[in-house]
Amino acid sequence: MKSLGLRVEATAVHWAIVEGTPEDPTLVESGRLRFPKNRTTHEQLSWLRTEICALVAQFGATSGGIRLPEPNMRQGLSTMAPRLRAEGVVLEAMAASNLSPVVAGPLSTIGSLIQSKQPKGYLSEDEMRGMDWSELDPNKREAAIVACAALAPR
Repeated sequence: MKSLGLRVEATAVHWAIVEGTPEDPTLVESGRLRFPKNRTTHEQLSWLRTEICALVAQFGATSGGIRLPEPNMRQGLSTMAPRLRAEGVVLEAMAASNLSPVVAGPLSTIGSLIQSKQPKGYLSEDEMRGMDWSELDPNKREAAIVACAALAPR
């Protein structure tokens, strides 16, 4: 079983495909989707939906998840709006791609799905549960953690 994990920013989406189990994950691939600058907001969101659906199809993902902002974030709505719009489109694209389950939440919630009280602790390590991610930046590592959580049985 393969899972797609996502970490959204205002101008890009970091993704990771993981297979196996939350206890023994294997990183298949990771990357970043950068929003096209020469398009309007609605064109960018349409592009994003197409790209997410293509990733699901390309890698045969059957589950997925997205890391949402922490509830104590102090950024204003105008600062968060681009990210929140993109996260909504990502959730819709995962539903349209028939991913099940789809997990969504802040890193603390995601951590509970993989029985980790300190999921942020993994971000400074070169591996997570045997999965080598030494070449990944922190955003892709978060995407991989989310992908692992989506592999957890419900």
